Amino acid sequence: MNLAPNITAISIPLKFSTTSSSCFLPTTPKPLRTCTTPTPSRFQISNSVRVPARDRVIDLGKYKGKMLGSLPSNYLKWVSKNLRAGETEEWAKLADEVLRDPIYRDRMEWELAEKILNGNGVSPNLRMRGNAVSELVEISERFGWDNEDKEGWSKIDFGLLGTSKGGRIPRGGGERGGSVLVRLGM
Repeated sequence: MNLAPNITAISIPLKFSTTSSSCFLPTTPKPLRTCTTPTPSRFQISNSVRVPARDRVIDLGKYKGKMLGSLPSNYLKWVSKNLRAGETEEWAKLADEVLRDPIYRDRMEWELAEKILNGNGVSPNLRMRGNAVSELVEISERFGWDNEDKEGWSKIDFGLLGTSKGGRIPRGGGERGGSVLVRLGM
């Protein structure tokens, strides 16, 4: 009687995947887990379909799940300035693109009017006079808004203003809003 264990060698062909630097693990022909593509970064932006930067949905920060064009300009400026490294650099570049977008300029103009409507950032002289209406009229003239176009104003979704889905501020004389950055002093 032979008490030595009976050992048989089984040959399984192994292959190594080199498509990603983190995928040097041997795999069998039918692996349970494949490592053919690198796992996407948490902040990686999918470019499968070309969507305007203003319509991209942000997946980080306090506005996660919102379209870039619907975010306040001061937040986009912060993203552009502070997220310039590593995995978030793409978001900084997209924020720059949105800030230059002519459709987003409507949001930047509206933010200025909204400050007056809410009483934020209003000059002390205006507060004492209490004449926000004249200030709003001056702003609308400066930006070329058509205040008489009731139908145009009714089509605006102010929550989505600055995106492709928010509508545009009606302009008088066919103007679509020249250089708002110069008008806003930016």
